[in-house]
Amino acid sequence: MPSLPDTLRGRFREEFSQAVLEDDDELVFAALERLLDSGMPVFRRYWEESEPESGVDLVYFWEERYWFSSLEVELAGPYASLEEALQAHGLLQWRAGLREVDCEEWSLAETLARLQGVIPPGHRIEVAGECFDATEGGALRPAAA
Repeated sequence: MPSLPDTLRGRFREEFSQAVLEDDDELVFAALERLLDSGMPVFRRYWEESEPESGVDLVYFWEERYWFSSLEVELAGPYASLEEALQAHGLLQWRAGLREVDCEEWSLAETLARLQGVIPPGHRIEVAGECFDATEGGALRPAAA
């Protein structure tokens, strides 16, 4: 069985690259659709700066590798690990308007630990479906009802 980079260079990556070179939106969409349909979303970061400026940053797991996709970056990867993909795109850093973070590969406690000190004091964020407020010391505490 060929390795992922060989597979991608031989099929998916070549198709995607050719679509970008040709500036063919239909081919780009088809290549992305294959990843989005076949891959499993493992990390999601939703942000909303102002209406209508909002977006979602996603990391997918597909064919034993990780891929990043967003409105700003159609597709990047492959990455050997989730950490590598997150670091490459600054996904565990503060972004104005950050509202939600969810990770399928980490527990709630692990996700909170990675976000400690990242969220500015006074901001509220939803992590794995639960709301948290950032304190002056950078800790994330369950939001008051």
